Amino acid sequence: MASPYIGSLDAISRILNNPWNKRLLNLRLLTDLEECGKDAHPALNEFFRSGKIRSLRGLHAKIYILDDEVIVTSANLTATAFTKRYEMGVLLSAPESADAVAAFDSWWHDKTITTPVRQSDIAAIANRQGGRSDTGTGAGLKPRWSLPKLPQSASTSTGTSNTTDFNGFLASYEELANAYKARSGSKHTRFLNFEVDTLLDYLFHVGACPSKEYEKRDGVTPSPRRVGNLDKEIDQHLEGFNDWLKEDRGMSWRQERHRIITTILSKPKIKALTYASLRDVADCLNCMNSYAINKARFCNPDNNPMLTIIESLTDLVHGEGDTVDRIRSSVSRLKYFGLSSAQELLGFYYPDVYPLRNGNSNAGLRYFGFNVGG
Repeated sequence: MASPYIGSLDAISRILNNPWNKRLLNLRLLTDLEECGKDAHPALNEFFRSGKIRSLRGLHAKIYILDDEVIVTSANLTATAFTKRYEMGVLLSAPESADAVAAFDSWWHDKTITTPVRQSDIAAIANRQGGRSDTGTGAGLKPRWSLPKLPQSASTSTGTSNTTDFNGFLASYEELANAYKARSGSKHTRFLNFEVDTLLDYLFHVGACPSKEYEKRDGVTPSPRRVGNLDKEIDQHLEGFNDWLKEDRGMSWRQERHRIITTILSKPKIKALTYASLRDVADCLNCMNSYAINKARFCNPDNNPMLTIIESLTDLVHGEGDTVDRIRSSVSRLKYFGLSSAQELLGFYYPDVYPLRNGNSNAGLRYFGFNVGG
């Protein structure tokens, strides 16, 4: 979607038939962040958690793309546009849509004119004075149409254990990792995510365990902590963490598990996978060790035939399709292999691309002010 002005979460959920609960949607929002008022903050949060956002200063186009069809319209993604204004749009068929899709993609990928929207950028909007207010722009206009009802089975939050917020998680983790590297002077590049994961473990298990308060409990995902300055928050933990890190409390075993997994599941060797070597892989996953019965079930031939395991893990680790689609496919095909296992496996295999994701890392990100589910 391209829309310079973004309305309330409730309105957008109704207009778009609640996209936050649709696992197969790949959401991309192009907007002008400078024009967004604070009433857009909750919706931008959900877009961030469920997909990707880029900002294009001076954007005025309103384009809604679904698969190969496009609606080009005068209507912004706001309640005012869809309930009070006289708007017009045209639905283009797939052949007619090619130019509009190409224009959207060219803007999206042009890093000279668009910038990725970070979690901290969205957080700043919550207290913004000014910006586009949907209520303000519609003042004096009479309601003429009603928005559809929100589906009963859907909520307006993505705080679930599915993969709808995976891209938002990656973006949040990258922002934290970059801030940590700048403050700590870490020399790691390939294993920077391992070092940040060690920090999050430290905050969850050592001393006052400050991030434990933000752990998901009884199915409830806590709201993120309010953080004024991320750099200062990192600084206050660096001395204690560096002392703890010198005692080799985390980096060596993470690197060893990376070595084991990349050896067993490498392209040349994955076709020769056996249940014994599969067990070695499962032993490297924290989530599998937390529920040992699931590890035994996962490695049981009666539950998962070896051909299915090889095909699924090959696609997950070496496939070229969308990462979220590959995660969902592996989880749907393999019994007792959940989302945590899939995400953790990718993190150990590609530490320079994917962070390790588990309950500790989710809690740690919320402690640093990032709005993540899981």
